[in-house]
Amino acid sequence: MEPSELQDLADHMSELLQLRARANVPIRFHLRIELGDGNVKVDKGALMEFNELLKKLKDGFILS
Repeated sequence: MEPSELQDLADHMSELLQLRARANVPIRFHLRIELGDGNVKVDKGALMEFNELLKKLKDGFILS
């Protein structure tokens, strides 16, 4: 997803949850964040900076 698409999803989250409640079905969201393209090794300092920011969103969010 592009950043704007992720923002759009967040903007419509309450509507999605209301639909889930009306339909009486569970809903799960899976988020996967990949840093780099698999060909270039990510600098440890950069990885630490990304992880510090992710921790502010939710405890346990880390890139390895």
